[in-house]
Amino acid sequence: SMSLDASYPATRMRRNRRQDWSRRLTAENSLSVNDLIWPVFICEGEKDVDRAFAYGLLATCNVSGAGNWKPALNKYLTNRKVCIVPDDDTAGLDHADKVLGCLMADGIDAFTMTSHLPILPAKGDFSDWMDLQGDNIDAFLELVDCDRASKKSPDQAYLEQFGIKPASALMDMEFG
Repeated sequence: SMSLDASYPATRMRRNRRQDWSRRLTAENSLSVNDLIWPVFICEGEKDVDRAFAYGLLATCNVSGAGNWKPALNKYLTNRKVCIVPDDDTAGLDHADKVLGCLMADGIDAFTMTSHLPILPAKGDFSDWMDLQGDNIDAFLELVDCDRASKKSPDQAYLEQFGIKPASALMDMEFG
């Protein structure tokens, strides 16, 4: 028979938590519902919706592409958080702006993701971003959190790419 003395085990064995997600999961922190439930992602096309689904995200798009969001679709997003993921072109940013306004008019908690835009090529989209970032979904979701907190409009994000500030920011500046 095997006997154990009082000092067993001499050390407490711990699993290595090499992945960032597992360290975050076991870290001491406070949680809210927003930390546990990702928003519904509205992409501009089916290719991006399929790519988002492949990473476990709930995503959708509207029929006929940019500029064709119908207010009747809002009822499916009631009581959900919504993240609009525009393509990096004028049509995509205009579409995001219209969808955002339409959702907010019905009281739906929505925001537009814009921090993925700076690295995209002209007319780039979510799938292009994932290709450029080696399918790093964790990095994408970190950007989602940043954009959820800042809630910039598509217009603000577009102008910032060129260093253009809104008029309200100019009022606070000193010239001399």
